[in-house]
Amino acid sequence: MYRDVHLDLARMEDEIEASGLDWTIVRVPMLKDGPATPDYRAVVGGHLTKAGGATRANVAHWIVEHLHDASTFRRRVEVGDG
Repeated sequence: MYRDVHLDLARMEDEIEASGLDWTIVRVPMLKDGPATPDYRAVVGGHLTKAGGATRANVAHWIVEHLHDASTFRRRVEVGDG
């Protein structure tokens, strides 16, 4: 059932990159339930180390805080709990 998930994600990212839009791809190792916390981490254009996932609240907070952040346009961002 999930054998092509990573291939599908790569194709999706390729399509977004080719769109010509100002996009930001937010990657999360694993979404978890839970409250927002002040110690989550985000890396623009790189990879998190030792990230076990992120709460939906933390991911939502990062997205809302960076909607107009041009430094993240046309970049991939990884978000994870601290």
